[in-house]
Amino acid sequence: DWYEAFKHTINCIFAKTNLQKRDIVSIGIDGMMNSPVFLGDNGKVLRSTIIWMDQRSTPQLKWLKQNLKNHLVLNGPLTSTALLSKILWVKENQPEIWKETRKILLPKDYIRFKLNKSFLTDWSDASATQLFNVEDLSWSDEVCEAAGINKSKLPEAVSPTEVVGRVTKKTAIEVGLPEGIPIVAGCSDAVADNLAAGVIYPNQCLIRLGTCGALFMIIDKVPSDYPKRYYVLAHYMPSRWMIHLVTPAGLSKKWFQQAFWKEDPRATNELFDAMAKKAPLGSQGLIFHPYLSGEHTPRKDSKLRGDFIGIT
Repeated sequence: DWYEAFKHTINCIFAKTNLQKRDIVSIGIDGMMNSPVFLGDNGKVLRSTIIWMDQRSTPQLKWLKQNLKNHLVLNGPLTSTALLSKILWVKENQPEIWKETRKILLPKDYIRFKLNKSFLTDWSDASATQLFNVEDLSWSDEVCEAAGINKSKLPEAVSPTEVVGRVTKKTAIEVGLPEGIPIVAGCSDAVADNLAAGVIYPNQCLIRLGTCGALFMIIDKVPSDYPKRYYVLAHYMPSRWMIHLVTPAGLSKKWFQQAFWKEDPRATNELFDAMAKKAPLGSQGLIFHPYLSGEHTPRKDSKLRGDFIGIT
């Protein structure tokens, strides 16, 4: 449970650092994108989350490409990693869940909902869903209507820095945070990475290596040809966006470790770092395509599969 993990993390921070409760002046949460939490009456979670890299909604992609190809209000080429296709999968394959769904939140928004009962998201998280107009920062009426998604099920999208509530006495006791401090909307993990690295000005770039490797570039105008070429996400600052390119990175290392080392206790990050330092430039022509969950950019093909070339 993410909320239990959140509370545990807060306790660990206080236990393992010199941070005092009085030092905290506000709280904002970031989290992974495109991973829907379906909520029913009274905020009841209706099913486990389908995380962004899950490819089960690939069949829904065909329908989307046939019906939304002329809608240039998305954040880039249609993809099965986006929230839109995942909602359609649930709608088609679990109609009873869809019927009970009152709100759809993203991971960090669910944590905030547990803190102050707000059904909100921010425009950076919303911009990745392919239900959101990245230029005017609003849910797309055209896409929602074409997909049969009632906008009332989607959370209001606000600025990442907007104060959306305060920590109540009950929450303060339950979580261990100071009572009364403001809660801001927060942002996607991608935007948080750029903010933490100081990447906020146009033409600045960031390479982030996590589960996936991502390249971001800040822009101050949305290119007219972006729907066919790459993905655009809203930045936390008004009138700024990020070009976003991504492919598996840490996920590939984890797969390699499980496939070739299994339970070997020697398979540590330090060992792999040492092995990488010894490898010659170009790895003697060995090439690995890290398409472990399809290919995201630049080919945008969920059916592509990973492989090694040049083993012999």
